[in-house]
Amino acid sequence: MNSVKLIFSIASMALLASCNSCKNSKQATATSTNTGATVNNPWLGETKWVFENYTKNPVAHLTTKPSLNFETVDEKTVSYSGKSFVNNYSGTLTVIKNVITKKYEGMSTQMASADDNLNKLEYSYFQNINKIAQYKIDGNKLMLICVNENNEVVEEMIFTKG
Repeated sequence: MNSVKLIFSIASMALLASCNSCKNSKQATATSTNTGATVNNPWLGETKWVFENYTKNPVAHLTTKPSLNFETVDEKTVSYSGKSFVNNYSGTLTVIKNVITKKYEGMSTQMASADDNLNKLEYSYFQNINKIAQYKIDGNKLMLICVNENNEVVEEMIFTKG
């Protein structure tokens, strides 16, 4: 369970991204490292999101959906918090444009569910959060892009505004 907590904490921090000029709904231009495409990404601070699913390995019949909330700390830093499938979590990220540049170890409660399926979903959620390297916002959708040690996209987590 400690590895789940660590993974979830680190992954949660990876979700945050932006710059000071992007505050208050202003747009920042960011270049995707995977596609080379330029996208407009609003500042994540003061936003609330609800997890919808994964794009590469979707989960069928999600009845519990984690939440993810961001608050501005300074022009390059956001704090995040939310509730996963079982536990509450929080942490801090440093971001430049849409790229996560520094992750600070976060924290979470350490509860287990009587439903082993929820425990497995939470473990997977935190594993993916730990791999987040960048984000994209398109309307009311947030996509967190998860990469491996070779910077190859391994998963994309989709959230909607909550």
